[in-house]
Amino acid sequence: MKEKATKNILIIGASLYGCLLAYQFSKDKKNKVYLVDGSRKILSSLNEIKINSLKLNNGFHGIEIPRATDFVNFLIKKLKIKLHINDKIQKMLLDRFIVDYKDNYNQWPESIRVNLKKNFLIKKKDRFNKFYTSGLLKLIDNCATRFNKDKNQYRHLFLPWFLPSEYKLQSKDEGDMFRQKVRENRIMFKYAVPKTKLFSALQKKFDQFLRKKGVKIILESSVKFKKKSLFFEDNVDLNNQKFDHVFFCAPLAFILKTLNPNHLKRIISYKRYLLNVLIKVNKKINFTEMICLNKKLQGLNRISVVKKNNLKNNSILQLEIIQKEDNLKVIDQKNIKNEIQKIFQLKKKPNLLGYKTSRVMFFPNKAWNLKSIKIIKDWKKNFETKINLRYSFGPINMAKAWIYSEEDSKLND
Repeated sequence: MKEKATKNILIIGASLYGCLLAYQFSKDKKNKVYLVDGSRKILSSLNEIKINSLKLNNGFHGIEIPRATDFVNFLIKKLKIKLHINDKIQKMLLDRFIVDYKDNYNQWPESIRVNLKKNFLIKKKDRFNKFYTSGLLKLIDNCATRFNKDKNQYRHLFLPWFLPSEYKLQSKDEGDMFRQKVRENRIMFKYAVPKTKLFSALQKKFDQFLRKKGVKIILESSVKFKKKSLFFEDNVDLNNQKFDHVFFCAPLAFILKTLNPNHLKRIISYKRYLLNVLIKVNKKINFTEMICLNKKLQGLNRISVVKKNNLKNNSILQLEIIQKEDNLKVIDQKNIKNEIQKIFQLKKKPNLLGYKTSRVMFFPNKAWNLKSIKIIKDWKKNFETKINLRYSFGPINMAKAWIYSEEDSKLND
C-alpha cells in the first residue's frame, strides 16, 4: 500500500474555526500544519472586556447543547476545560412585552397577537407581510435600521425569532432545525460556559494544545495577497515554504484590501459599533438571553443576565446595542434607564454602571456582498495554490465552527 505523502497546510486566521481546523488536520501526523494570525494571541474574538471592574465576555457567549455536544466533549476531554452546564432560558422582547421563546400563539399577549397572521409555514423568501400586520411590521422595520439604513437588507434576521412556536421555518440548516426542536420541547435546551464564565479561558488552553499536537502557530504576522500568490512581509521562513493547501479563516476584508481596495473602502458607509452596557436593577431577574425589538431603543439587540452570587435581590443586565456612534450621549443613557425600568416594571430607576464600545461591525448590502464574492472567485481561478474559504461576511458561531472544521478537513483527502 502506498504511504500517504506529507502535506504542508497553511491556515490563515486563528479564529475558533481556524483553530479547530488546525486541530482536525493535526490528527494526521503526516500533515505539517501552520496557523498564522496577525493578532498577539489566538482566538482574539474571545478577548474579555472590563466595565466598572467587572470582567465580561464581549456580548453573550454560550455553547448550545445538545447542538454542539461534540465541541463540548472536545473542550472537556482534549483541552481539559472545566465547563458549567446550565438550562438556557430564552426570551424575546417585543416593544415592552416579554415572551418565552417556547410560547405558542395563545400564550402571547392579545395586543401582540392581533398583529400576527396565522400563516404557520415560513419559507426563506417569504415577504414579512405574510406574517405581520402594519403594527409589528413598523416595529421590525424601525429596528432593522440598526444594521443598515435600508430596512430590507437585514429584515431576515428577525425570522422566525419574533413569532410564536407554531410558526416553522422550512430549512435544512442544522441551527434552524435545532431551534425548532427546542421550541417544540422535543429536546432539553442547555448551554455550556467555562467555569470562570469567561471564554477567554479557551485562548491559552487552545494555544498549548495545538502546539503539543505539532501545529506551528505564527502570531503578529501579516499576510499579503498578490494576483497569483501570497507572501508574508515579516516571515522569510514562511515565504520559502511550498503549501499544498491554503485555508482562509479570517475576515474576507483582508483579501479585498489587496484585490480591490476601492471596493473595500465602500464598506465604511456600513460601519456600526457594538456597545456593551451594564445596568443594575433592583429586581431578581432570571433568564439567559433575550433578543430585542423595542421602538424606544431601536439599537438594542440583546440583553443577558450577568451571573453573580452576591447580588441578593438585585440583578446586573448586559445590554448589547448596535448603533452608528461609538459612545452613549447623556440623553441616550437616560433613555436606556427609563425604558429598562418600564420593560422590567422596576420600582426604582436602574443604575447604569458603565459601558464599553467593544467591536466595530459592518452590515453591507446584498449588492456589495455579491460583488465581493465575484472579485474573490475571479481571483481564486488564477491562484497558484488551492485555496479554500467560506463566503461568509459575518462571524461563525461555535456550533458551526466545529461542523465546518470537520467538513473542510476532508478536503485534504
